[in-house]
Amino acid sequence: DRLQLLQETKEAWVGYAENNETIAADFENSEQEIKRIKKRFNLQSALDDLKKRQDIYNNCTNKINDLFSSINTHFKCMCITIPEDKKKIIEKEIKAVEEKLEVNGRFKEKVDKLQEFCTALSNFDASLKSIDSWKDDATAELNDIKAASDKMVPEDRVARTMDLQEDIAAKMAILVENAATEKELLPQGDKVPQDAQDFKDELNRITKYVTELQEKTKSECSKYSEDVKFWAEYRTGIKEFTPWLVESEGSCTEGLAKPTNLDEVKALNEKVGSFAKSCENYLKVLLSADGAAKKMTTHAEADNEVAALKGRFDK
Repeated sequence: DRLQLLQETKEAWVGYAENNETIAADFENSEQEIKRIKKRFNLQSALDDLKKRQDIYNNCTNKINDLFSSINTHFKCMCITIPEDKKKIIEKEIKAVEEKLEVNGRFKEKVDKLQEFCTALSNFDASLKSIDSWKDDATAELNDIKAASDKMVPEDRVARTMDLQEDIAAKMAILVENAATEKELLPQGDKVPQDAQDFKDELNRITKYVTELQEKTKSECSKYSEDVKFWAEYRTGIKEFTPWLVESEGSCTEGLAKPTNLDEVKALNEKVGSFAKSCENYLKVLLSADGAAKKMTTHAEADNEVAALKGRFDK
């Protein structure tokens, strides 16, 4: 037993010395790895590098912790045979090593910061891609409103452009947030890495496009809002003219009774004159409605309706 204890104590001293030498090198290695942690602005490269740094951190930290645990294990074995004064010297040595364990905390902090950066860069990239995709759909919606405007009443055109304006305003608010994020996330100044500049250029491109789309949509909505007024004038005229036309068509099919005396001649003449005046007045109503319709952005449907009513009037 005595011999075995001496052998174990000897191995503990050797292990203690080797572990101390190794852990010193590992502390220095961790310091160097911390210095190698840098932000990358190409998203895929940043994510790949993050995984690499996390793996290195885990390996370095686990190795240092295992070595420190082994040093303490060796020390416990050494304490069986060493005198108290020597024990205190070694305790101070271990304490000095323990103080250097703080490198693990600094390493973790740097890796965590890098992860936060990569998450923010990923979110920034996803936001830009989302709006870039959306803007094509929004443009298609505006074009569809324009193309189908002659098939919709002005109220519907206004409603659709207002809905689109609200959607654009929401995306513009996100782009404002993205601009603030870009200032915090990416380097500023004249000498900017190309990968970072690519993000800046993409943000500027999308913002310019959406801003122009917002102006176009606002302009269309303004025109359609005017159309609502002209449409109301047009419909009021048509609603006034059409019942009169139907009634007048009925009167025309009845024909006129042949007068048998002077009073009937006078009455007939007055009736004809009154009808002619009525035709003149209601034609003005129809033409006024047509004039209001022609002020609208699109008026093909109104043109067809007026032409049909005018044709019936001319008969």
